[in-house]
Amino acid sequence: VSRMMNFSQYLVEKKPFKDVLIHGLIRDSHGRKMSKSLGNGIDPFDIIDKYGLDAMRLFFASCTTIGEDLNFSTERLGANWNYLNKIWNIAKYIENLDEINDNLNFEDVDKFCDVNKWILTELSKLTLEINKNMDKYNLVVA
Repeated sequence: VSRMMNFSQYLVEKKPFKDVLIHGLIRDSHGRKMSKSLGNGIDPFDIIDKYGLDAMRLFFASCTTIGEDLNFSTERLGANWNYLNKIWNIAKYIENLDEINDNLNFEDVDKFCDVNKWILTELSKLTLEINKNMDKYNLVVA
């Protein structure tokens, strides 16, 4: 990371990125450091082909806190793929509904029923909490 910063500053006089998120070691499912000599390494392209890049991103973002080591788990990747597949199917279902009102006017919130007001209030609280944790790079909580 420091070399990339220095070379970029020297060559183009610009930082290559604003923030850096550093994680611990990625270990095998038994907690051993992955290495070629132990033969317990994985090919990320094989994992991406099988589970997809989004499942892999979710795995790395949700399995550890900053600086902690992470035990790699294909079971967890499979669970992430299943979860994301459900989200995808829900999104496709909603997208195909005939009666979607895209013209909601939130200025008329006072006219909403109590349940809808409650849902919007909880959604607003959740959005604030997620943004707060994302800004702190607390991805596990976010």
